Amino acid sequence: MITSQVERISPGTAEKYLALNLDKNRPIRPSTIRDYSNKMLAGEWVPTHQGIAFDQDGHLIDGQHRLRAIVDSGVTVQLMVTRGLRPDSFKALDLGARRKMSDILRIPKTHSEVALFIAKMVVGHNPTTGQVERVYNSISPSLISLLDGCGTNRKTYSSATVKAAAVFSMMLRQDSAFYVKRVYHSLVSFDLCDPNLPMVAKAFIRQCETNRVGSQNQRDLFARSVALFDPSKEHNKKIQINTESMDAAVAHLRAFFSSICAA
Repeated sequence: MITSQVERISPGTAEKYLALNLDKNRPIRPSTIRDYSNKMLAGEWVPTHQGIAFDQDGHLIDGQHRLRAIVDSGVTVQLMVTRGLRPDSFKALDLGARRKMSDILRIPKTHSEVALFIAKMVVGHNPTTGQVERVYNSISPSLISLLDGCGTNRKTYSSATVKAAAVFSMMLRQDSAFYVKRVYHSLVSFDLCDPNLPMVAKAFIRQCETNRVGSQNQRDLFARSVALFDPSKEHNKKIQINTESMDAAVAHLRAFFSSICAA
């Protein structure tokens, strides 16, 4: 008979259940364990119908990531525990697509990507849903304003990294919001003859087009984008970035949003 009930699982109980783990279970994903553990430590873990499961022989066939997160976090949480499944039930588990942050927060993907980028930069690891949501709530007015009337998407120039730098710049210097929007819109339209395109934007485009910077190096791209959206650098013909300036740009972002993520 299959039974399900919510149980309070302590780190000690989690270790006992993990000792019953079925060898055929999928490989451990450390990033998933960190994600679950961060939620538990932040008090954001909510029990759902998904928990852990044992087969008729008492083997653990689902939930190893949740249990390992309990051990790592040292937090006791509630989990739905199902017992009495057929031994071959593991073949049918977790075949659905994992929900993305945009699905969870019910916001456009282009918005969730920016909030997620900022949250990751601030906390230094995969942020919890609550941290991403708090960042999004703080940036949404500026982000919506930035993207208003800008339907163009262009690789690198309209990436989450560049948008995050633009939003950060708009919030940091509110009197420069119009300048940032003008530069961003001109940039993604990729019109090099646009009179609204400042010298620093042309330098940014040259660097991107000659592969001096790309979306793969997010810290570098973010630091260059922060310089791009700084009105005081409007007439600069070059954007020079090194490890020090990258660290400074990320540190500035972290200081600005740290209280929001920690709230």
